[in-house]
Amino acid sequence: MERLLTFVVLYLAVSTVAVLALLVGVFPYHPKTITEWALIFVLALPLTLAGELVGEFFWRNRITQAIAARSSGSSLSLLRLGYAFAVMLLFFVLALGIQSWLDIE
Repeated sequence: MERLLTFVVLYLAVSTVAVLALLVGVFPYHPKTITEWALIFVLALPLTLAGELVGEFFWRNRITQAIAARSSGSSLSLLRLGYAFAVMLLFFVLALGIQSWLDIE
């Protein structure tokens, strides 16, 4: 029982930090009902962890290692900038597609 209580307390503490980060990111929008607040507290940590895993996939893979090897001597690399731009453009297009698909204005 003590382990479960410790897990719940730690989950709520870390979720609070994640919720605050999410709320800052979507300011001025915020949950308005009890259900929305509960959902954001339950989903904040898994969504944050999923985002971290996706980031690790895109920024630590064979492509980025090859880019780093080719541009290790320079502090500014057009190849690295191009890769970062392509990844961000992909996320932007995905976000717009999801927004259009869900008919969110």
